[in-house]
Amino acid sequence: MAAEKIGCKFEVSRKPKKRILREMQEGTIDFYPGFNFTKERATYTYYFENGLPGGDIGLSLDDKPEITDLRQLIENKMTLLVAVGSPKFIEGVREVRMNELDLDRVALLLENRRVDFYIYNKSTLEYFLRKNKLKDFMLHPECCGGVKPLYLGFSQNSPKFKALKNPDYDPLKPFSKENFPITADPACVASKFAGALMNMKSSGEIASIYEKYYYENPKPETGNQK
Repeated sequence: MAAEKIGCKFEVSRKPKKRILREMQEGTIDFYPGFNFTKERATYTYYFENGLPGGDIGLSLDDKPEITDLRQLIENKMTLLVAVGSPKFIEGVREVRMNELDLDRVALLLENRRVDFYIYNKSTLEYFLRKNKLKDFMLHPECCGGVKPLYLGFSQNSPKFKALKNPDYDPLKPFSKENFPITADPACVASKFAGALMNMKSSGEIASIYEKYYYENPKPETGNQK
């Protein structure tokens, strides 16, 4: 819908994570809809909010202890499943890294107890469980810092991106999404796309879409998620 608002269309490309990262570097893939920030990725990616509630959460079988701190994975001798190409979440935890991880495969690996824990963005995991009506799984919403804005990563080498020097960048402050040396030219497609998403967020359009797909019943008046 955001693409349509700026006169664009997009195609979904499903590929192994390492290949996606390579094509993001090359600019043959324009953007990744939920992209964790790392200094390495920031050399070829520009970040902006996609309007959805984000932040990473955990997934396990429902017979596992609630995880509110990733150090508990080490204490409980739990094995973390990680996609090849993803950043390391915590030192000292036992990891299994695999290529081509979709959520159907993740669920099967958890069910077969090949691994104990998986970390991914909040909205995708919530949608996956509701869509497939999976009952033997448990979400861990506080394992990785709670709800945060979800960021989209746009390739700096895409022909639809043009960089300008960021006048607000402070090299004396920590390098982050919020303190970045470049900004997107307002005239480029990437900037217009970002603007359309933020307009949809501020108008409540994204919240309405999110409620339609993520809630079985209308949201309580308190705004708390079920």
